[in-house]
Amino acid sequence: MRQDRLALEKCWPTKNCWFRLITTLLGMCVVDLQRVYRNKDPQYNDWDILKFADYIAADLQKVEMRQSSAIILNHKHRLKRILGKDGNMCSPVTKTQRDKGMEVGNCIVANCYMCKKYEPDYKYKKTSWQCVDCGIPLCLKNRAGKRGRERSCIEEHLYSADPLIRCSIAEKPIRFPAHKKHRST
Repeated sequence: MRQDRLALEKCWPTKNCWFRLITTLLGMCVVDLQRVYRNKDPQYNDWDILKFADYIAADLQKVEMRQSSAIILNHKHRLKRILGKDGNMCSPVTKTQRDKGMEVGNCIVANCYMCKKYEPDYKYKKTSWQCVDCGIPLCLKNRAGKRGRERSCIEEHLYSADPLIRCSIAEKPIRFPAHKKHRST
């Protein structure tokens, strides 16, 4: 009954070494605390680590997702990673990256098509996601409420009445037309 029973690293998979280290330390703390409780009070002797972890987390404040964030999670299946010409999600490793010990290059990114409507030309938002159906690059992050936006990028793309914006097979222009850009006041 050790930390591997908690399997926090499997619950929160990541490539970020620091997040993984903190996750491992959190798991170690929970196991250590369970052992302290088990040795101090016989009531906890028959509790397994999962029940004890639930007991610890029971008083944590419940964080409710904003509706728009929940909508993005509901639409995430409509997005896929942008792939390069060779079919990979990452670019080849550069010499500098190789010298630093990296084995994988940067993710393939593009400017979010919907952000082009709201952001100035020099502040386009990069994304590594695209629409499954039409291949338009779209943000996974919800930017509703910023710069006059009423919806997230994916919501606006899926539900807009404008043929230039909505999901369709029709090819979209690389530059967002100036007359269609949103002017923030």
